[in-house]
Amino acid sequence: MKNVAVIGAGITGITLANLLQKKVNLTVFEKSRGVGGRMATRRAEPYQFNHGAQYFKIENKEFKNFLQPLIQNKIIKHLEANHIDILNKEVIKRTKTYNKIYYTPVSKMNSVVKYLINNNFFIKLLCKIDKTIKENDKWFIIDSDNASYGPYDWLFITIPPNQALEILYNNFKFLDIIKKIKMRSCYSLMLGFDKIKEFDFDTALFLDEDVQWLSIRKKIIENKKIL
Repeated sequence: MKNVAVIGAGITGITLANLLQKKVNLTVFEKSRGVGGRMATRRAEPYQFNHGAQYFKIENKEFKNFLQPLIQNKIIKHLEANHIDILNKEVIKRTKTYNKIYYTPVSKMNSVVKYLINNNFFIKLLCKIDKTIKENDKWFIIDSDNASYGPYDWLFITIPPNQALEILYNNFKFLDIIKKIKMRSCYSLMLGFDKIKEFDFDTALFLDEDVQWLSIRKKIIENKKIL
């Protein structure tokens, strides 16, 4: 069997590992303490926030077939949400989302990624990769503690392009292509309340503000309503 390393335990890295797991010896390396990447859930007891993404779209048959077990096992469900668009502090449009394209997790967003993990591959968490080396068609990777892993026949890097540039060697032949990939910064502010005014919407798009997206998540825990 081929030895394979995947850097990044987000939806891309874990999906890749899920598809390859029975064909190769595979290890996933992740710098954070948990999996999920942009499909992330953060906790600040008693609150939890799906701050990377609140929903996603299933637009083709192949993707729906891949996620069908998650639908059947009630990991994900159809998104039901009242949405508003706001311009100049005025609501200019109201829509209700409920169709077979938009899906959201039943509980936590990272449960989607966790469902794809099983015992056929190993995930090494809290392991930040700082360097990659290729010698004699074999890959070696070095972490922030200067520990070396390898050799690997294949290496898949599933992290943002600016992070990939930091760990790839200087004469990597696709380096110029990666340099041209641009990603916009995205910041999330997460707020939790024991008591808060009721809203008549679940999501809002602000068309003329620095903060463009607002998502309200309500859950009852021990008779307390939280967002």
